[in-house]
Amino acid sequence: MFIEQLPEATHAVRQILQPQNTDHPGAVAKMQQAAQELEKAAADAEGPNQTRLFISVIVGAIVWIGFWLLGLREAGIWGLVAAVLFAVPYVGPAVVTCGAAVAGFVQFGSLSMAAAGGLSLTIAVIEGNVLTPWLMSHTSRMNAVAVFVSLLFWGGFGASGACCWPCPSWSR
Repeated sequence: MFIEQLPEATHAVRQILQPQNTDHPGAVAKMQQAAQELEKAAADAEGPNQTRLFISVIVGAIVWIGFWLLGLREAGIWGLVAAVLFAVPYVGPAVVTCGAAVAGFVQFGSLSMAAAGGLSLTIAVIEGNVLTPWLMSHTSRMNAVAVFVSLLFWGGFGASGACCWPCPSWSR
């Protein structure tokens, strides 16, 4: 929600920047520069967030279609859950994979239909190792290989390390 509030914050800063509100002439220039930096930060943060939303929509649609083809009940709900949870590193795809495997086993009564978990795992691997690095590298103007290697490196530290992978502000 912070990103949506940046334009309002920028407007508030500009209101404060009116020359009659300051006593020192240099303060106006510094405050105007701060307002410009806020606007730039809002613009830089918008791209990766939209890309993450786009990736979630793609994942949700693929899960929905894949589970529908497998004959799993409530495939649309699974697609929606996958779209939301795949945005959470490591934990989200693991929850969807385990849940889909259990749902496939319960619905069809055989281990072979626990393949829904396998399908979910395959989608998670492709999303995490191909789709996300490729799209995020274009959004943040970074090399796709650098993003992929960074994900591998920081992913080695677990979920807390995955939160440290390079963001667009580090690429300048």
